[in-house]
Amino acid sequence: MCSRVACFPPQLTHYFIERYTKPGDTVLDIFSGTGTAPLQACLDNRIGLGNDVSPEAALLTWAKLDVPGPYEFLGYLQELRKRINGVKGIRLDDELYFGSPFLREKLNLQLYYHSRTLTQLVALRALLRDDMGSQGETKRRLSRFCAALVLGILHGDRPESLSLPLDRSKSLTTNHIKKMQKAHPGKYEKSYRDVIGCITMKAEKVFRHVPPKIKGFAFSEDASRFMVEKPVNLVITSPPYFSAHTYPYDNRHRLWFLGYDYRDVQRLMFQTSNVPEYSSYLLRCLKNVQQMLSEDSVCVLVVGDVEMVSKGERFMVKTGEQIANAWTDSKSTEMTVESIVLDPIPLKSRRYIHVPVTKGIKLERIVIFYKGHPKTNDVRIDWTVRPGLLKDGPDWPVLFA
Repeated sequence: MCSRVACFPPQLTHYFIERYTKPGDTVLDIFSGTGTAPLQACLDNRIGLGNDVSPEAALLTWAKLDVPGPYEFLGYLQELRKRINGVKGIRLDDELYFGSPFLREKLNLQLYYHSRTLTQLVALRALLRDDMGSQGETKRRLSRFCAALVLGILHGDRPESLSLPLDRSKSLTTNHIKKMQKAHPGKYEKSYRDVIGCITMKAEKVFRHVPPKIKGFAFSEDASRFMVEKPVNLVITSPPYFSAHTYPYDNRHRLWFLGYDYRDVQRLMFQTSNVPEYSSYLLRCLKNVQQMLSEDSVCVLVVGDVEMVSKGERFMVKTGEQIANAWTDSKSTEMTVESIVLDPIPLKSRRYIHVPVTKGIKLERIVIFYKGHPKTNDVRIDWTVRPGLLKDGPDWPVLFA
């Protein structure tokens, strides 16, 4: 799956937010991923809401929408250091893998991390999970933010990364790592990394930029059942593209840190290669959206054209048109298809993980639904600049990557 497809460019969300809403309005993404759309809404002085069934995605969204102060957070880190040092009896055995030999092979934590680093990670994991379940709002905010920072440094090749030098976008397999080590002796070796020190380095990068002043909210439910009581002024979302995603597997170490077996998360996520089944699911989601939208409001659905294979023959599913036609045929009386905008994905933006950049999703269709007669604003933006950011500040939409 390509990162261009897996998340919105912030400019795209900014454009629709400015075109269809005003400051103080509520913007929702029902498949929020890592929270680009709700975060951009908060940066644009709207109330951003994000929902994603993946616990990792929901956590990252929360961390971006409810940011603690830097001094408060650094104080929390110092407290965590003392608490980690007080944790006794940590065992780096099968308990780490939920008693599953399969997960031991798939995660192979001892290959990724120095034993002292892993011992600290295991202690921190237990402490943060307790704090995230706390009754106190402040402790929940601090621990969520800390856990999100850890997810961003669990593996990578930056100074603050905790693992041996690796790809930071996804978890590599044991065989892949061993081949890299054999091909480049001495380059891909694990070394001790002080966990709290690395989190501090990551936090210092994050706090170079002022976070949004508006607080948002995150949820973690199946999008076909998700509802909020507060009327929403704009929904902008991009659902999974049939069975094209491997997010849980690619993020299996991050899910482990949060206490999840990636296979359980995979089962929670909607995925199918059956076109009618996919359409039926999205129609259920859109019916919920229709109920949540206020009068004279908009839903923006971004979906890619997907190449499918049936009985040995390849064919292209124009997913946006498929959904638009299915919605029109359902004879909804409240939300109508206003337009479909074609959005070709430039070759340089197709950063695919599993396939060459010349393959995969080449075209997205932006389906715009109107409920009533929404007002539109004239919007002119620079598509080369990320909106709402300081000139030299870090990139808030991907701060935790």
